[in-house]
Amino acid sequence: MRRALTISSADCIGMVGIQKDMETFIKSNILCSSVTTSIIAQNKMSKFKIEGVSPEIIKSQIKAVFEEVDFSVIKIGTIVNTEAIKMVGKTLRRTRGIPNIVVNPQLININGESILSSSEKKALIKEIFPLAYLLILSKKDIEELLDIKIYDINEIEDIVEKLKALGPVNVLIRNLKSEDDEIDILYDGEELTYFKSENLNIQDTYIVGEKMSAAIAASIAKGFSLKTSIKSGKEYIEKEEKNTKRFIGIES
Repeated sequence: MRRALTISSADCIGMVGIQKDMETFIKSNILCSSVTTSIIAQNKMSKFKIEGVSPEIIKSQIKAVFEEVDFSVIKIGTIVNTEAIKMVGKTLRRTRGIPNIVVNPQLININGESILSSSEKKALIKEIFPLAYLLILSKKDIEELLDIKIYDINEIEDIVEKLKALGPVNVLIRNLKSEDDEIDILYDGEELTYFKSENLNIQDTYIVGEKMSAAIAASIAKGFSLKTSIKSGKEYIEKEEKNTKRFIGIES
């Protein structure tokens, strides 16, 4: 069976981070190992606190799992602390046999507040983005990262050029809205590809982003093309959301 590695935070309630990644990978028939970069205390009452794990422990975790396992994909999520971000980048660059890396950083907490300082964001851009086969960001992520406001979907073409220049091979902007559709846009340096789906009016967009990025990574691990993997990720989210609504009786 294929194996994935998630490098992210541990969330006490399991809404995001390595717990949510592992759940998604297992549902996708991918075994998953993890490297914990930080610990999050949060709940749906908007309580939020995050504390980073020491860079040396992060390094030791990465070295330990690579000594035992051959991975088909890596997913990088939340990393706080400039030195920890640098350590992840440095350790991965020095590790042999690195597979494709999907980067889906958490930049904003459940209250809409920034969780990274200016220096941490700069380190993320310098150390992690160039490692990414696929960088996944939402509209809110981009606004936080680049300190801009996006008012229209037509602005995206210029924005993806800026993001591509930061080093990732491919950039996926997710959770853009039109009247009836949810739109995700992939840029590979040459062309834009639009992925449209039904607007499900989901509020927990970062939680959705966690699940979607892990589902995309799972498809990449299985050897599917990037575009097929993105479609698979979107289908996974639609299925999960509709199953949830049925379970709580919102729709039949």
